[in-house]
Amino acid sequence: ECVTNQHEVRTWDTKRVMQFDASGKLYFRAALPMQAKEVFYQYDPVTRALSEKVNGNICWRDVQVTPRGSLFYTGTTGSNGDCGGTSFFRYVSADNRLTEIARDWWNFKYLAEQDPDDPTNERIIFYGPDPNSTSAYGWDTACLYRYNPAAEDPAARVERLVECNTDPYRYVFGTDT
Repeated sequence: ECVTNQHEVRTWDTKRVMQFDASGKLYFRAALPMQAKEVFYQYDPVTRALSEKVNGNICWRDVQVTPRGSLFYTGTTGSNGDCGGTSFFRYVSADNRLTEIARDWWNFKYLAEQDPDDPTNERIIFYGPDPNSTSAYGWDTACLYRYNPAAEDPAARVERLVECNTDPYRYVFGTDT
């Protein structure tokens, strides 16, 4: 089945080029020919609808689709396509509600939390600054956190998983257990 013949799927960035949710919807990054900006699309094989999940005006880098069809993604702000602004880590629910989890970090790392007893969970574990911090982000707030978008209270959505220290390289490079 042809999803679209009007877009280019640029395969030089092989990181999560195409993904599926549990209902069989296809998610992929693509661009119109001769356009630099990529869009992250959702294709519903039942309705044959192609829709934008993350538009090309956002400087996004990495996207992870959850089984329920929500997204976690990283990127940077920018103007005129320069993408040189503030970095961010965001969540978009399956019904397209946007939540910014954290910002002002040089390189967010994240991984979906696998839970065999709850296949619809959307929790994610990430390394970065404390989203609940009232001070400026910096190395001293970086730690390993769990983000649970299902929590009612926004402050309760973030849980620190380890005792943090001021040597983040131990976590980044895997020398801490």
